[in-house]
Amino acid sequence: MPKVLAVDLDGTLFYPKRPRTLISFANIKFLRDFIDAGNRVIIVTSRNCDFVAKTAAKIDRKIDYVCINGAQIIIDGKLIFNESLPVGRSFEIFQDMKDHFDQPLAWFLDSDKYQNLVYDNGNGWFVLQFFKYYYKAQGVYQQDYLADNDKFMDELKHGNIYRMLLYFGLGKRRMNIAKEVNRHMRVAYPDIVEASWINNVVEIAPRNCHKAAALERIIVHEGINREDVYVVGDSGNDISMFQAFHDHSFCMDHAHDAVKKFATHTIKRVHDLRKILLNEEVNHD
Repeated sequence: MPKVLAVDLDGTLFYPKRPRTLISFANIKFLRDFIDAGNRVIIVTSRNCDFVAKTAAKIDRKIDYVCINGAQIIIDGKLIFNESLPVGRSFEIFQDMKDHFDQPLAWFLDSDKYQNLVYDNGNGWFVLQFFKYYYKAQGVYQQDYLADNDKFMDELKHGNIYRMLLYFGLGKRRMNIAKEVNRHMRVAYPDIVEASWINNVVEIAPRNCHKAAALERIIVHEGINREDVYVVGDSGNDISMFQAFHDHSFCMDHAHDAVKKFATHTIKRVHDLRKILLNEEVNHD
């Protein structure tokens, strides 16, 4: 039976980084050979669909996408799943944060109108300059962003929002605040959001929008045997895949131990799967 490889981008397919080609040649060659052998690749990422399409073009093969951690699913170039937070509830969450917690340095959201729309939370010029420098430093990996507090508030109240990110800044204290906020979101809004915590960031997505749920939807839609699914990733939002497809789960060796413990196997490069999935020897880059 054909195999299905679900692969994360940042820290996974994009590891090691290649500033000129986006993906290492060895990883591109492996994915092309894997697909040409009759198998299937699904990109599963927190990035938006426009960026994923650019990535897929580098591989130059038919590839399906899970974008924004499962809020959108693209199969054969068609949007088959599109889920946003309940309209107006994002504003409720925003107000809840204002009332109960130390504030994040910035908020980000992805909606059907905007990608990486930034609210600076009163920190002004310094924070905006920081993010301007940060995105520019990403080179070929950067995504577009827009810093506009008025547009952000309008989207909170009226928009179809796929995801919000709360960035709390550096240091152990700020990381602990983020951890507590993540716990609060899970308790206060269990029927509305999926909340995840990655060090100094809290990610809020619609309920049941995560990578494993997206793959389960694809399995049903496409009639795939789940025993043929292999998953590879490196961060907290990949844990749901590791748990759902545990026997065929692969974590990048450079990942945090708190993430690696959920996967059955570890690899150093995505193309190390060539030996496992294609029974061919691996030439390390």
